Amino acid sequence: MLDHYILVGRRGELYVAVGNTHPPGYIAGYLKYVPTDKPTPWRGGDGTYYERVLRRYHPVDVRRGVSSISDPCHDTMLPVVHRSVINDILEPRQAMKRILRSPRDPVELGAATIYGVLGAHGAEPGALGVTGSVLAGIHNPRISDIDIVVYGVKPSYAVAETLENPPPPLSPFTPRHLAGWVERLMRQYPLPPETIKRLYSPIRRGLVGGREYSIQYNTGIPRAYGLCDTWRTLGVTRVSGNIEPTWSTLNYPAEAVIRDIAPIEGARPRGSRLLVLSYDSLYTASMYRGGRHVVEGLLQENTAGEQRILVGGAEHPGFIAPHPR
Repeated sequence: MLDHYILVGRRGELYVAVGNTHPPGYIAGYLKYVPTDKPTPWRGGDGTYYERVLRRYHPVDVRRGVSSISDPCHDTMLPVVHRSVINDILEPRQAMKRILRSPRDPVELGAATIYGVLGAHGAEPGALGVTGSVLAGIHNPRISDIDIVVYGVKPSYAVAETLENPPPPLSPFTPRHLAGWVERLMRQYPLPPETIKRLYSPIRRGLVGGREYSIQYNTGIPRAYGLCDTWRTLGVTRVSGNIEPTWSTLNYPAEAVIRDIAPIEGARPRGSRLLVLSYDSLYTASMYRGGRHVVEGLLQENTAGEQRILVGGAEHPGFIAPHPR
């Protein structure tokens, strides 16, 4: 089970798998859509309407509608879906294969176009999948955007390199799209608009035929749950330092190293080098670019005495921001 697979529940509800590591008997994930009798923009092929219950991707909101279990890998309560409630699993790469054979509407045609462009610039065949409402088969051809997932370390870095300067017909956000994106995120993040704007990158979001698309990255490597270290939280910390990407920066969660640390406030880390683990994909592109950043999150320590900063947890979401110019 990999990140951004969709799980179909026994009542038709739609969950999204989170990450590549899942506890025995469960899938880490959140509830996104539920069937409804009232008309909505999202409708399945059988005529069933769906209501989007997850309005924003926030670590508190993703816990609603699912169970939570104690997670020693992160010293937190992990939102999970019990495997017994799952009737079907929808796989992004299989959905993309079907779309490539016969796109049925402008949204699916846009997904096929993205696949063709990225495939022509180094993405391995079969590495790209489609998720979100398109994978679920409930998208609206008029208003739905396109959510792409890249599986594999090598394909992820090939796609990111290509999208630094998107080849036509792909393009970065226009000023109007960028302003709308910044405005939406300002309602969710305690960051100034200038900082949010600097977090934008065409490796994560762009346009195809005027329609917005997003790119998620995943190593494609499942990890056994029992092999993780046990971590405990020491407190909230804020530091500045130089972020350097690692092989698993283009992943969910994203990992990077921060060096030359200068404590700003809160719990003081030991040493001048830490791992940064982010469960918020807003920061993935900035971690990939690297450079001087300010990082706020939960300072954690494992049983071996190693320390890290966890960003995107429900207990304290924190942030990763490029250092002010």
